[in-house]
Amino acid sequence: VCWLLGIRTPEQLRAHPLRGAIFETWVVSEIAKHRANQGDSGGISHYRDRNGAEVDLIVEGPNGATIIEAKSSETASSNLFDGSRRVRRHLSQSTRRCSVVVVYGGDQRQRRGTDCLVPWRELHEFDWDASD
Repeated sequence: VCWLLGIRTPEQLRAHPLRGAIFETWVVSEIAKHRANQGDSGGISHYRDRNGAEVDLIVEGPNGATIIEAKSSETASSNLFDGSRRVRRHLSQSTRRCSVVVVYGGDQRQRRGTDCLVPWRELHEFDWDASD
């Protein structure tokens, strides 16, 4: 995707207006590939309701649903969880347990209560079926 957009260096990507969308697409495709390679290609979906609440990915696993947001920001801040927590409140009324994971552009894994902030470099090390 970057090549097709004329992005040739990390510096160009950092300043590109589509950086967030590129990062989101990469995260979703990597999770889908990982699950397919594990023999589990089902149970993933995107969520958006008519009120504008949206998350990038929901992964259904044996322990419930994992709500996943991809944020290209390198700074770990609480507002990275805002949209996904709103969707969790809505989904928890109609489904089993929901956990929230934000994959971000930073470099430190953090727990924020029951939620988890995962650096993009650890994406392949994360167990998407046991995120709680």
